[in-house]
Amino acid sequence: MKKYRDMGIFLKVTGVSCLFIGSVILVFSVLYFEGAVQFLETNASPDGQINAITKIILQGSVFIFGLLCIFFGILFLTNRLKSFVVLLQEKTYGCIASFIDPARVKRFFIYDDNKALVNFNVVTLLASAIVGFTLHLTFLFNGLPTYEGVYEDVSTSVLFLSSVLFFISALHNDQNMKSKANRRLIKTVSLIFAFVILVMVGEELSWGQHFFKWKAEGIFKDYNYQQETNLHNFINPVLPLFYPFVGITAFLALMLAWFFPAGNKGVLQKLFIPPPSFLLLFFFLACAGFYGPGEMFEALLSMGIFLYSIRIFLSKKTGFGWNET
Repeated sequence: MKKYRDMGIFLKVTGVSCLFIGSVILVFSVLYFEGAVQFLETNASPDGQINAITKIILQGSVFIFGLLCIFFGILFLTNRLKSFVVLLQEKTYGCIASFIDPARVKRFFIYDDNKALVNFNVVTLLASAIVGFTLHLTFLFNGLPTYEGVYEDVSTSVLFLSSVLFFISALHNDQNMKSKANRRLIKTVSLIFAFVILVMVGEELSWGQHFFKWKAEGIFKDYNYQQETNLHNFINPVLPLFYPFVGITAFLALMLAWFFPAGNKGVLQKLFIPPPSFLLLFFFLACAGFYGPGEMFEALLSMGIFLYSIRIFLSKKTGFGWNET
């Protein structure tokens, strides 16, 4: 009984607080908003001005927030919050279900022939959405990062971990796989991935120049656009075309593989073709190809490679879990 009484007191206090905060916000949005705008123009705006449209959006947002506080205050006081949440869930699900089948969407994004990878597909989907949205919003509001910034350092570290995982996967003994040819092919492809990614890491680090600070000489000094001992900076003018081409091509190729599969997939296709849980990541990657110097593209690419390397590693660790064909 004490538990329910305490909960009732908590709901009432919360409800009264929401009503009070909402009322204060509404009064502020009507009576004191202009003074707040003048303060922002003086102390926060670089040019000392906030245009009329921005003022209207700000005032409208503050006013709506005040109304929401009052609305939830009433729900808390009348103990109707739980009923409202249940109703909102039912209406939302009904609205979505009228356009698409949630069960089919879940099966498309989450289902995996290897049941051990179902949870990893959920992680991949959520991580792609969170990181993709965060990077895009960060760059939209803060602008593009400079070369050799924190994004490049993180991307390089993630690529190195991916290379290590591919090496470990290549060395793993696939005892559950009957076909020796498949075992050799999987090991060879894993080693190729590990080697290629290790080369990417070396290129990003200019093969040690970032650590040991040596000066570029010869053709690296004369023709390298950043005067670094790597190869990819020789073609900097081409990269703004290369990134969107790679992003769009990869996205379209995977869309064809996901939505128009060619018959039953064998174990090699199931292993090496990324599942639909990667769809958001490749969508953001295709979009990022059109941003500036490519820092966001490289960040998303390194994340995709890392998730892909984890998937290969988990697939081999769990014995694939697929029928070998």
